[in-house]
Order: sequence, then C-alpha cells, then structure tokens
Amino acid sequence: MPLKENRFYPFAVLSVVTGYAWVILNLTINKNSDLPAPGLCIFKTVTGIPCPSCGSTRSVLSIVDGDFGQALNHNPIGFILALMLVILPPWLIFDLITGKRSMHNFYNRAEFYLKKKAIIVPLIMIILIIWIRNILISI
Repeated sequence: MPLKENRFYPFAVLSVVTGYAWVILNLTINKNSDLPAPGLCIFKTVTGIPCPSCGSTRSVLSIVDGDFGQALNHNPIGFILALMLVILPPWLIFDLITGKRSMHNFYNRAEFYLKKKAIIVPLIMIILIIWIRNILISI
C-alpha cells in the first residue's frame, strides 16, 4: 500500500535520522570498547538463526572505515543502506527547498515496478541467497 505524501516525508526523515543515530551509536561503542557492537536482531535472538540483514550494521561501519571487502563479507545489504544514508538527506533537502516531490514520485514508481514478477522474484532470490549465506557463516 503506497504511503501518502503527508506520511511519506516524515517517515523518510525519521528513517534517515534513525539510521544516522544507529551508525553514530555503533561507531561510539566500537571506539570506546573492545566489545563487539550490540546486536538487535529480534529474529536471531528468538530463533538463533541470523536474518537476511544480519551483519548490515557491521557492513556499514566497515564502509565508513573504508574496508569494502570486509563490508561485503559482513553483508552486501550494507552497501545499499550506506548508499541510502548518503543519497536520501540531500534528496529530502532538495524536495523541501524546491517544493518538488521527486522522492515521493520515485517511491511510487519503485513500488509499481516491484509489483512486477520479473523484478520482485529475482530480488527475493537475492535476499534468499544472502540469508542462506548468513546461516552458513554462522554455523
């Protein structure tokens, strides 16, 4: 179900702020402690099995450190998250200043295309491959 414009932008801003807060929190924890960053994966806590996005935080932190190989090793999804954290803030500011709704329009188009089997099935397969990889690595 598409997000209406009046809900989309607050949700987008909240997502970006939360993403940056999470990265900053984990950077602070990693710099002030020899302990690994805390995991918040409810799925893994309940089942003992990593979810498809497990390792994404470590991946983003590795990208911040410039270690792209390690980022890929942690979870390739981290590259998408890092890219979103770079692209979304200026895009939101652009829409705010110009009054255009380009991000909302993009969201609507992306949602339209993601409903097509030719696009969604390969994306689901990629997520399943990442998930299987995460499970095999954790064994």
